[in-house]
Amino acid sequence: MKNLLPWVSVAALLAAGISGCGGDDDDKKGTGGSGGTVAGSGGTAASGGTAATGGSAAGGSGGTAGTGAGGTGGTGNGGSGGTTPEQTALGATCATDGDCAPDFECIPPGPSGIGSGMCTKECGSDADCGVTGNCLIGSGQTTGLCYESCTYGEANVPSGELFDPYKCHGRDNLGCYPDTTGTEIDFSRSSCLPLCRNDSECGPGFCDPESGYCTDTASTGLPLGSPCTSTNDPCAGFCLTGGEPTGTCTRLCVVGDIITPGACGSATSGPQDGMCFLSLQFNAPGSLPAVEGDALGSCSQTCDCNGGCNDPDSDCFALTSATGLNAQQVDQLWGRQGVCVDRNISGLPTTWTRLDDCTGGTGGTGGTGGTGGTGGTGGTAGAGGTGGTAGTGGTAGTGGVGGATGGAAGTSP
Repeated sequence: MKNLLPWVSVAALLAAGISGCGGDDDDKKGTGGSGGTVAGSGGTAASGGTAATGGSAAGGSGGTAGTGAGGTGGTGNGGSGGTTPEQTALGATCATDGDCAPDFECIPPGPSGIGSGMCTKECGSDADCGVTGNCLIGSGQTTGLCYESCTYGEANVPSGELFDPYKCHGRDNLGCYPDTTGTEIDFSRSSCLPLCRNDSECGPGFCDPESGYCTDTASTGLPLGSPCTSTNDPCAGFCLTGGEPTGTCTRLCVVGDIITPGACGSATSGPQDGMCFLSLQFNAPGSLPAVEGDALGSCSQTCDCNGGCNDPDSDCFALTSATGLNAQQVDQLWGRQGVCVDRNISGLPTTWTRLDDCTGGTGGTGGTGGTGGTGGTGGTAGAGGTGGTAGTGGTAGTGGVGGATGGAAGTSP
C-alpha cells in the first residue's frame, strides 16, 4: 500500500449537532438556484426579478441530466438545464486491479487496505488525477494517491434514494471530507475518503474505527456509547465531547448510512449495536453542516429500554419519535427500539420520548427434589460361642485313720 492518509485528528475539530442522519429534512439538501424541477420542466425565476442560474454538478435547480427546459423569469432569464456530473473509475469499489480502469490500480480490502477496495493511482499533483480527483500527499512524501473529489455540504439525492450517486460513487463507506492539512479547513477542496463500517468489509483484516482504514489487528478501547473525557480518550473510535469536559465514545460514519446492516461496527445481519444517527459540524469559521454522503456522521449506541446504555448520563429514546419512522420500519432497519442520547445535551427535541426502564429478569424455577436413598444391606450373622474351660479335678481326700485308702482324684467333666 502506498501513502494511505488516515485522518485521526478530526475529533478536536468537531462540535455535535442534533440532527438525525436518516431524516428527510429539506435543509440538508443543496441550495442551488430556484430553477427547474426534478422532472426538468423549467422552474420559476428567482425572487427579486433575478433569473435563476442553471443546474450544477452538485444539484443546481435546472432539469436533471440536462433535460430540463429553461424556467420563465420575472425580469430575468429562465434557469438553464442541468448537466450530468462527470464520473470516472476513481473511487469505485474493487478487489483486484482488473476491477478498475486500465490506468488505475486497486487498493483492496485487507490489512493496510480500504474497506470494499478503492480504485486509485499514484500522483504527484492534482493534474495527475484529472478533473474528478485530488492528489493527497502525506507529510514527508513526494508522491501520493488520487482520491475522488466532491462537494462537501451539498447533496443532490434523487427521490427515493439515500445518496447522490455522483458523490463518492454513492458509497456508504466512502465519504466527502474537506482538506484539513492547512492552517484552515478548505471546504472547496474536499475528497472522498475511506470510512470502513465493519470488519467484514476489510477481508482478512479489521476495520479501525479511529482512522476509517483497514488494519491487521482488531481495535481496542471502550465500545460505542461509553463515557469518556476530553483529557482521557480510551475509546476504540474517539471521544465526542462537543466542547464539554465529558463526552461519549463514538466513531464517524457517512451521513445517510441507515439502510444496509453493518454500520458503526454492527453485525451484517440481526439487531444492530449502533446506528449513524447524528450529523456533526466542524467547530471552525465558515463551517458547513454535514449532509448525505459527507463523512461527518456520528455513530450512536442502540438500546431497547431506558437504562440499557453504556453511558449512565444517556437515556434510551424511542427511534419512532427520534426518526419519524413507524415501529415496523425501525425493526426492519435496526432490530432495536431506541437510541442512546445524553439527556443533558443542549437542544434535545422535546418530542422525543424515552422508553420504559429496563427490568430485571424472572428468577429461575426451583430444582427437583432428590431421589430417596437405597435401603441398607442386612448384617452378617454372629459366630457361635466358644466352649467352656475344663474344670479342675478335686483334691484327693485324706484317708481315715487306720481306714481304707482315700478316693481317686476327680476327673474333668
